[in-house]
Amino acid sequence: MPIDKEAAGASSGALQSRPTRGNGDVDINSLIISKLDLLSNDIAACRKEQTSMLAEVKGLKTEFSKLISKLEKELKVCKKKISALITENTKLRERIMSLSRETAFCTQIPFQSSVKIDNLPVTENEDLFNIVKGISDVIGLELNANMVDYIYRRQFGRNNSPSIIIKFLHTSVKNKFIINSKKNKEKLFPGDSNRHIYVNELLSSFNYKLFQSARNLKKQGLLDSVWHRNGLVLIKKDVNDQPRVIRCGEDLLFLNPATGNTTDDDDQEVYDTDTSSVSLGSKRKRKENKPIQPAIANFLVRKTK
Repeated sequence: MPIDKEAAGASSGALQSRPTRGNGDVDINSLIISKLDLLSNDIAACRKEQTSMLAEVKGLKTEFSKLISKLEKELKVCKKKISALITENTKLRERIMSLSRETAFCTQIPFQSSVKIDNLPVTENEDLFNIVKGISDVIGLELNANMVDYIYRRQFGRNNSPSIIIKFLHTSVKNKFIINSKKNKEKLFPGDSNRHIYVNELLSSFNYKLFQSARNLKKQGLLDSVWHRNGLVLIKKDVNDQPRVIRCGEDLLFLNPATGNTTDDDDQEVYDTDTSSVSLGSKRKRKENKPIQPAIANFLVRKTK
């Protein structure tokens, strides 16, 4: 049977083209296998790195566990120390309060029988005892030289006139002098009804600071009334409350923990109080190494024997 030459040629060409496609398939397969080998190597490297990281994480966990255990022990020690410090701090605060109250008492002792008179102008060649005697006559108190230890003037702050300080020999006379002055304060004026004389108990600087702190709280509306009597600062939170004695700044913390700002020693203002209270009135700032002293003639008038 005769064979078509063209068909034979086509068949021959087809046979020749197949190996070419076969070589291409081999190349693609090789490339895929190569890529898979690379991926396999990468995966193996990642697994190796993961194993190393897991080992490091385990090491870190172990270290953290040891550190946490150590910190817990140290925390327990710190808590014990803090507890001990709190206990010690409480004792120290109680001690400070006790010392402050003792200071308030001790510093007031020298002034227990002293009275301070403000707003009396200075006159030339004045006799301080006669001035005080004149005030005593106005308020209805019989006063003689045997009742007085000494009298002198002292400048406080920016007051126009130095205050007259009187130390009585007996506290009872001082109290009567103050009470009578309060009852008759409308009669006490130095020739001018608009300039009343203020007669007050003399507080120590320590107690005056307490008085000022309490007055500041009153201005803030935290207290109903503030006064002092016989060297003691007293307060009422409400009008119907019983008077409460303030002997140190900590006694005011129940009202305002921020209290404690006070004026300098001897920085005092004039206040007029009711008949049941005594108020200190003066302001003086000491100059370093330059104490202010009144004239010798006006400084001291000793009692006559």
